[in-house]
Amino acid sequence: MVDKDLQEELRRQRDEIARQKKEIIYSFEYASLIQSALLTPDNLINKILPNHFILYL
Repeated sequence: MVDKDLQEELRRQRDEIARQKKEIIYSFEYASLIQSALLTPDNLINKILPNHFILYL
């Protein structure tokens, strides 16, 4: 009985970790989408300022 309870608890924790991982990955992807929408594309910056760089803070 104890082994079954432990296995169930481990399964529950594994499922929770997998769910949290998916949320984190989604959050990163969404942040990347927002940044892509707001920032000037690299090829345009390189065309206008070929010998310079921009540091985003």
